[in-house]
Amino acid sequence: MLTWLMNWGDYKRAARVLQLHPNTVRQRMRRIKHLLHGMDLSDPEQRLAVTLVLQAHLHRDEPVQTEPDNTVTG
Repeated sequence: MLTWLMNWGDYKRAARVLQLHPNTVRQRMRRIKHLLHGMDLSDPEQRLAVTLVLQAHLHRDEPVQTEPDNTVTG
């Protein structure tokens, strides 16, 4: 789903990235949308919310930086 979202809902582009047939991506997205119980993925706010949740889930095990990043000096 995240790949589909990051490719602006383009099934062909998402399929290329995932190395799947576009119909496979369509079928999987139909199942995901069914599981979302009516969430409107055409609504930009809901798409953003889902994208943020998925990104957070992917990066949940990465350490959080607590010190300031001093690599950029200005």
